[in-house]
Amino acid sequence: MHEEEKKNINPGPELEELLAEGPRKDHVIDFYKGVGYQLYKEGGEERRKNEQLSESLVEIGKKADHDPLLGELLNREGFRSALAEIRKTGMSGALLMIDIDHFKKINDDHGHPVGNLALKAVARHLKAMCRPSDLIGREGGEEFVIFFPGATAEQILKQKLTPEGQENAVINIEFEPSDSNTPKIKITVSGGITDLNVDDDFEMALARTDATLYKIKKSGRNKVELVPEEFSKEKEIPQPSPEGEREGL
Repeated sequence: MHEEEKKNINPGPELEELLAEGPRKDHVIDFYKGVGYQLYKEGGEERRKNEQLSESLVEIGKKADHDPLLGELLNREGFRSALAEIRKTGMSGALLMIDIDHFKKINDDHGHPVGNLALKAVARHLKAMCRPSDLIGREGGEEFVIFFPGATAEQILKQKLTPEGQENAVINIEFEPSDSNTPKIKITVSGGITDLNVDDDFEMALARTDATLYKIKKSGRNKVELVPEEFSKEKEIPQPSPEGEREGL
């Protein structure tokens, strides 16, 4: 043990007083300090192990809450958990759900690796579009959901989703796969957006946005619209169509 390190270990007043007159004082103090230093060192190692364990648990928790492909985006369960915590504070906001148009065709024409790149391109666009306080999640497949705390659906539609000089709210993305043989790919989405107030049922609000985006897909795609008033009541919300029927949309 280095002398400088020994000096930093205090043997305590009781032992100092007991050994004050003893002929072996220096040797005993050195021994005591050595043991004390070793315990201190072992305690430090234990603390480091605990800190590493805590960091690992945080990382495991993050992986459990986040989408494995898209990294920073929450997965389905993680989004619901984070949203529930925000809503406990009494915060209302806008709920947006989007679905990539013709995603199956992208996979069929270019392969699943390019399809994954398309998902990542959409994720990057959504991250750039949103504030740090906004929640972004992957609902599953090519569907994404976003909660904008403290905003209304109309505000988001006009301020973030409607390009200057255009009437319709759209999200258009273009990306170039790393494969030089694959040309740039244009991505459009269909989506529905609604207000999510404190007392609203989240799953019911999500069902309304889903029904809205499906209606848009059947009528032309490439647009984001407010959930229509006729979907405001549970009995008037169209039932989700079977996966096979939606697959090519």
